[in-house]
Amino acid sequence: MLDQMRSFASTWVAKILIGLLIIGLAGFGISNVFLNLGSSTVARVGDEEISSRDFQRAYVNQINAYAQQTGQYLTAEEATQQGIPGAILQRLATDASLDALAKRYGMSVTDERVTDIIANDPSFSDTLGGFNRDAFTEVLRRAGYTENEFIEVQRAAATRQQLVNGLFAGIPAPETMSTLTRRYQQDTRTLNYFIVNSTMIDEIAEPTEEELAAYLEENQAQFRTLETRTVQMLVLTPETLAATIEPTDEQIAAEYDRSGADFQAPEKRAVRTVTLIDEGAMQRFVEGQSEGTDFDTLVSELGLSATVADLGTVSAAEIGSDLVAEAAFETEAGSFALIDGDTEGTAVAVAVDSVEAGGQLPLDDVRDEIADRAALRLANDRMLDIVDQIEELRAGIIPVTQAAEQFNLNLDEVTVNRSGAGLSDVAALPEGASGRLIPAIFNAEQDGLIPSVALSADETVWFDITNIEPARDLTLDEARDDITAALIEERTDKALEAKAEEFVAEMEEGQSLSQVASANGLFPQLSAPVTRFGGDENIGRQVANASFDGGIGYPGYARNAGGDLLVFQVADIQPASEEQTADTLTDAVQTAVLNSLSTAFLQGLQADAGFRVNQGALNQAMELTTSGGQ
Repeated sequence: MLDQMRSFASTWVAKILIGLLIIGLAGFGISNVFLNLGSSTVARVGDEEISSRDFQRAYVNQINAYAQQTGQYLTAEEATQQGIPGAILQRLATDASLDALAKRYGMSVTDERVTDIIANDPSFSDTLGGFNRDAFTEVLRRAGYTENEFIEVQRAAATRQQLVNGLFAGIPAPETMSTLTRRYQQDTRTLNYFIVNSTMIDEIAEPTEEELAAYLEENQAQFRTLETRTVQMLVLTPETLAATIEPTDEQIAAEYDRSGADFQAPEKRAVRTVTLIDEGAMQRFVEGQSEGTDFDTLVSELGLSATVADLGTVSAAEIGSDLVAEAAFETEAGSFALIDGDTEGTAVAVAVDSVEAGGQLPLDDVRDEIADRAALRLANDRMLDIVDQIEELRAGIIPVTQAAEQFNLNLDEVTVNRSGAGLSDVAALPEGASGRLIPAIFNAEQDGLIPSVALSADETVWFDITNIEPARDLTLDEARDDITAALIEERTDKALEAKAEEFVAEMEEGQSLSQVASANGLFPQLSAPVTRFGGDENIGRQVANASFDGGIGYPGYARNAGGDLLVFQVADIQPASEEQTADTLTDAVQTAVLNSLSTAFLQGLQADAGFRVNQGALNQAMELTTSGGQ
């Protein structure tokens, strides 16, 4: 089936159809159609539904990603203004279109393929790169997935990838596109240049009070405080609840019976070594080993007692040499082994004097760890009941301080702003919690009943707002130093640019860069060949890109990576040759073609199936996400 589909996709008929499809879908958007959509369905593509839960997951991930890049958590209104909900719906609709096509042709991936994808996901790796079951379980728990749900999500994603590759992989990129891309990426230019610095301009005078006031009035938006909110926060997780529980001796013993096997003491051995550096000593140890002569007798006989190294009673991991460790733990107590030394022509005798067997540690040795496990087990059993009790208290307008006191839970009081600053002081919060909490905190009313924020199936936060400091404009006295610095920097930049423009004008009138530099006491430099994407520390991307605006002799100026203003003149141009084309560039062009064709094809599938949005369910999903509800 894939071969037939791929063959069709490679024909000129398919390419013409896809081209027409791109034109026809140029204005494609999200329609607001409400037909037979349930309250838990935010949209439908054909018969494939996009659930509120799937949308919420994608929405929260996108808001968190935005916050990581900008330090700002968006409200629902701000996210809508930036088109985030629509973009998420479009992506989910594209996935749904592919899912429908895969079902139509009975396509899927094997259990073995899904297992391999999950096992090689770095999110679930231990320190040695192997699959860590505990990490896998923890990531799924925090993301709100059951194991079966996650497996099916991975299966669907792998199936979609297989389908797209089957349709479009191998379609060659047009030669013109490859040539233009190669030239754009790999053409080089060599520049004569010098740097314009502040010594070439008059000293910038300190701004007057009137100038400072005028600058503040024109740029007030840059000089404002952030709104802050002080919250009292109760974080309930299995770990925070476990900290309040003291298991009984019977519960500790029962937990030891369940999980004591996890606590194993390694086998240890009393090990000594001696390095043999001459042939005679090595031969005598070989003979002694066959005769049954013990290690101490041989050492004494050869006068090597002073060179014996006592490693003590150690585990294999505590021995610095893998070869010594292997020999020591393969040799019986009272015997010795011979191995090659680190230096050619030497040997090492490894003696094992005694063996301490490993095994499960006794309860008294691991009581604290077992007690922690028992407390966590009890906490997991009590979580739902505690959540229900706290919710009942909150419904009665009971502050979080009383709820924390009643259940002996820790209470945190922090002041936060929309960037999330302050929440890092709450140690009990799991990673990524800010994405749910910040919108909830800044959407809440100070004196109203504030709903809980469910971070996951067993992680819930309650909070009260005790103080709000609104954002406000800074006064001139508060922002004086920053305004002065900004104004002087702005005027310095303008003066430097004016000087650079003078130099460029002189070159446009016929002078060379060397002549301009010499007349101003400057020393021109010659760059190495640069591409559009930059060169050495002086020739950054902005300068290099500006130099491609003209041919040989073209003058210009731009700021380099260090912020210096650099005046340049193009000295040489070298077009890229076909031999310079790297495999990575060829792959990039091919990938661009694949993405373009597959995107147009998928939009066509989506349009054909029909895309319907339940705006009410969508709005509710966004409200629940930003307020913390499920």
